[in-house]
Amino acid sequence: MKNRRIELVKRKFISDKGMWLAVAYLLFIIVIAVGIQFTDLDPNAMNLQKMLAAPDEVNIFGTDELGRDYLTRVIYGARVSLLVGVLAMITSVTIGVMVGMIAGYFGGIIDSILMRLVDVFCAVPWIIMVTVVSLLFKKGLASIVIVIGCFGWMEISRLVRTETMAAKNREYVHYAELIGVPKWKIMLLHILPAIFPTIITAATGAIANAIMVESSMSFLGIGIQAPMSSWGTLLQMAQKTLGKAPHMAILPGVLIICTICAFNKLGDLLRLFVEPRAMQEGK
Repeated sequence: MKNRRIELVKRKFISDKGMWLAVAYLLFIIVIAVGIQFTDLDPNAMNLQKMLAAPDEVNIFGTDELGRDYLTRVIYGARVSLLVGVLAMITSVTIGVMVGMIAGYFGGIIDSILMRLVDVFCAVPWIIMVTVVSLLFKKGLASIVIVIGCFGWMEISRLVRTETMAAKNREYVHYAELIGVPKWKIMLLHILPAIFPTIITAATGAIANAIMVESSMSFLGIGIQAPMSSWGTLLQMAQKTLGKAPHMAILPGVLIICTICAFNKLGDLLRLFVEPRAMQEGK
């Protein structure tokens, strides 16, 4: 079965140009974002004689309002955006899986209370919740991760709840309950592996969503603060000089869009490997 899945993923990967392009793009972004720390490039090195310079052979994407190389700043911004995306995904998936599994497995009043809590969070627009809460925390990378992670788990919990309700009716779960296996152990050893495909798919989507939310927050001025920069911060700074240097908005904007689309494509590929139903659909 595993070999069949691998072969299916290979065929899908080779036949779908968008799929391998997305994977290649993510690998490229991750490699340069990690590798730049081993170079002597300084994102804060200023050259006041070249403020808002157009792209040339030295500064491929020009310079910003302080004469700093814009390509270097964009690459360092990729590190921050990707780090926020991964850490916020871990936070939101952890909360969503816990809430969804507890609600789906125990049902009854526990399910009702938790799902009403989810409805309350979903009823308020995320940008309002994130903005209000972020103002209460000291601005920084850790607070941004916590805020995004704590307000991005609701859809994940609903997906996990649905899958848990289906998984708990399987025979091996009933047998484990019959012989007196503790409920927490059933949830970890039997329910969690059964819903793992859903978690994998939700995780890749959560990274894309976290990057988008962080970019929006930074664009509004409540996200990553100077001297640290992310793609959203660069967009926020670029709007001040949009008429003189439009290239400052184009590069981070394109990278945000491409990264979000690439993670969504990666989620489709991972789902194809871990979910048996996806195998049947991919035939």
